[in-house]
Amino acid sequence: MSNEKQIKEERSMVNDWACAQQLEIFKQRYLDPMEVRYEKAQKILDNKAHRWESLEQKQKAKDKFDEMDGYLSLYRALYGATMDLIHQHESLVNTMANGYSSWYNVASKKGKQMTEMMSMQANEIERIFQTFYDALGPLKLPLQPTKYKQDEN
Repeated sequence: MSNEKQIKEERSMVNDWACAQQLEIFKQRYLDPMEVRYEKAQKILDNKAHRWESLEQKQKAKDKFDEMDGYLSLYRALYGATMDLIHQHESLVNTMANGYSSWYNVASKKGKQMTEMMSMQANEIERIFQTFYDALGPLKLPLQPTKYKQDEN
């Protein structure tokens, strides 16, 4: 099996992450219907020709709309932040899978790291760990940079 094909198969395992599926169900069951109800309620409240039975009824509708607005803002923020987290997780897992696959296929001998390495293998291992370091950069972890990138400059 080619290295590229193996990496694609490894990626497909993480891209079917259960959290992403559950988040999509949440969006379909709660967020999308609430968006529709919100738009309908907003049209009614914005319609100056709408006949209210009383000012009290209009105020109750406005209060209910404001409550819905708060929940909708919360649900949108939760959905967006969770999608960002899922994408970050998938990206990090893909980076790890690519690194492992690269080590296995380029630097090691069928998964066994030899004690003595050729410079090509050593460079590949340094490149792999530089990739990990770069991928973890946005998390602002207190990690020391690899020598790989420093040697290039």
